[in-house]
Amino acid sequence: MALRLDGRIGAGNDLLDADLRDLEIISGAGGVYLYAATGQNGGVSVYRVDGGGALASLSDLGYFAGTGITMGRIDILSIDGVLRLFASGSGNGQLTGFGVKGNGDISGTFYSDLPGSGTETAQALAATQLSGGTTALYMVDGDTGALAAYVSDGAGALVAQAGLTGVASAYDLGGAIALETVTAGGISFLLAADAASSAVYSYRIDTASGALTFTDSLGAANGLGVAAPSAMKTVQVGGVTWVILAAAGSGSLSVMQLLPSGQLEPVDHVLDTLATRFGGVAALEVIQVQGHVFVLAGGADDGLTLFSLLPGGQLVHMQSLAQFTGAGLRNVTNIKAVQIGNEIRIFVTSQGDTGVSQFSLPLDGLGLVIESSGSGGVGGGQVLGTGAGDLILGRGNQDRLMGQGGDDILVAGDTGAILTGGAGADIFVLGPTTGILQISDFEPGVDRLDLTRLPMLRSAAQLDLTTTGTGIEIRYGTTLIEIFSFDGQPLKAIDLWPTGFDTPDRVPIPQGPVIRTTWGTSGDDILTLGLGRDTIRGLAGNDQIGGGRGNDRIFGGAGHDWLKGGAGRDHIRGEGGRDHLFGGQKDDTLKGGAGADRLKGGAGTDILKGGAGKDRLIGGAGDDTLKGGAGADVFVFLSRGGKPLGDDRILDFTDGSDLIRIAIAGVGYSDLTLSAQGNGDTLIDTGFGTITLTGVDLSAIGTDDFLFS
Repeated sequence: MALRLDGRIGAGNDLLDADLRDLEIISGAGGVYLYAATGQNGGVSVYRVDGGGALASLSDLGYFAGTGITMGRIDILSIDGVLRLFASGSGNGQLTGFGVKGNGDISGTFYSDLPGSGTETAQALAATQLSGGTTALYMVDGDTGALAAYVSDGAGALVAQAGLTGVASAYDLGGAIALETVTAGGISFLLAADAASSAVYSYRIDTASGALTFTDSLGAANGLGVAAPSAMKTVQVGGVTWVILAAAGSGSLSVMQLLPSGQLEPVDHVLDTLATRFGGVAALEVIQVQGHVFVLAGGADDGLTLFSLLPGGQLVHMQSLAQFTGAGLRNVTNIKAVQIGNEIRIFVTSQGDTGVSQFSLPLDGLGLVIESSGSGGVGGGQVLGTGAGDLILGRGNQDRLMGQGGDDILVAGDTGAILTGGAGADIFVLGPTTGILQISDFEPGVDRLDLTRLPMLRSAAQLDLTTTGTGIEIRYGTTLIEIFSFDGQPLKAIDLWPTGFDTPDRVPIPQGPVIRTTWGTSGDDILTLGLGRDTIRGLAGNDQIGGGRGNDRIFGGAGHDWLKGGAGRDHIRGEGGRDHLFGGQKDDTLKGGAGADRLKGGAGTDILKGGAGKDRLIGGAGDDTLKGGAGADVFVFLSRGGKPLGDDRILDFTDGSDLIRIAIAGVGYSDLTLSAQGNGDTLIDTGFGTITLTGVDLSAIGTDDFLFS
């Protein structure tokens, strides 16, 4: 698969062909249409995109010089089921738009009044349909940088503003360059990319009212190496929502995963090099075909770069195309792509050229995305390609990945693999491994190596290379890569990299604590935290919240919540309602709050505080501390399969009110050993662990204080 230039298209008028700044594509029953917008004093040209390798043909055009309409950015959005093309400029308190006909033509101008304060420019726009059939429109004001939410009446008019919840500064987006609506885990979100703060923001959408709740942000302040973001795209594949951020100032592409909680987790970060063409990146496009995800980027580097996005969120460099005569790639400003039959059509505008360049990426050699089951055990399993251009991923212990024919991408797993590309121009993606890592048939000048997963590798001079009788060995740190040539001949560095590394530089994702706050809604939320030290507030509703890998703070809020710690040392508070709190893997603190709560410790040394109400506290494994608080509480000590319970302590046991339940098979009151301690405490030995009653005299404890089951 390789990019090819089909030719260039234009309206034949400099007012519409020069200074092209934005592109949009729509697909419908009437066909596929490309819209190209100029800056000030120009307009919009419309092209019909046909199959058969033909160039897109001019369909319609509109001149807006002298009308007061500011161009430079267009958005085609569905408002109450009707497509509208919005211009970036408008009158006071109004949005300017144009109708879009079924044949792609643009129709008369309309002005949509905005409720609330006036505005003159729409810096970024996005829309989503609400559950009641109306539409929510989200806009960043170009004058104030404020993000606002508007709701339609079902007939196309914007009649009300929707609410904004969370930190006020999260709605101040003075450098907004993109808004997109997406879903993650079935939950709707608005995403915003902001150049001023060099970050991406996520907001949960209330699909009934259109209201927004700020959930997370990720960017330079969190250690991600981005400066001056310039474009953002999203794609959902395999049930995972990916966010790709292009940043011109850092010459970078960053991949994030949007979790159902609204959190953004960094996954990959690559930088432009002399071998790639996305320095000063200004334009970004993502397209999904048959399970494959392709990413295109371009900018001030006078070229176009093509990537494949792996199922795990990593970018693999496939091709970089430098400017050549007639290519129209001098300072790329926008990229749009669409699948037409058995190829991808790609349209590119640039500052240095008039008109639009049309490229194609043939799909007739595209194969499948094939992943190892990871269950091969020692020696791994064999994963066969189809004979076409497959993406094959290893996961097991030393899988054998066999591409057979076609231009394949073969990705070794972390425990090693044996890779055989077969016929075709294959890319072998290798990284640190604890096992055998071999390529059995490398063909110089045809196949390529991608070693960007090896940490901080920048040149072949960092590698320890040893030519063998049948190939070459590469050592980097503790990783050994054995490469055998396709013809059994020795290999040298120049055979692997004739002009040096032909990949971007990969930068390690920031590690360590990332402190963020995630907000729920007034409804019943299902939220899961990620890697960092996060705070999550469920607010009202009966929420289900799960901790992540960091040391999290989880607040249920009002409602009957289900709250569970994760891998870190978590602080969990039920607050109002009858809540269920569960400790995680480490030393957690659980506080029930008001209401009859159920608290259960996890594997660590936990602290459980019931608060007001009739609570049930279950220590779990580890040496736990329990405090029931006000109300008649039950302290439960449960062991299944004879597992030890640890040495627990109850701080406020009240005889005659609280109860101790021993839930250990075969254990009754006569099996307990009760003894007085010198400091006035009572020690209860269950045979599976001990329970200390702080400040309780032995004489006060009797059979009526226990339950057995």
